[in-house]
Amino acid sequence: MAEGLFEPFRQESEGVSREYEGTGLGLAVTREAVEQMGGSVEVETEKGEGSCFTVRLPQAREKA
Repeated sequence: MAEGLFEPFRQESEGVSREYEGTGLGLAVTREAVEQMGGSVEVETEKGEGSCFTVRLPQAREKA
């Protein structure tokens, strides 16, 4: 089910009668921003149960 989850404009349910509104850009934008910072986004999901997202970012180095 997680396949395609991060694609722009992609939503689980589509059409005018879908349960949730939105453009389907949130996860795509999030992943792109996190990857630009050298991080990653992981997802565990089960249909009808929900999803758990983990964002990992590298620790910033202190300037000398």
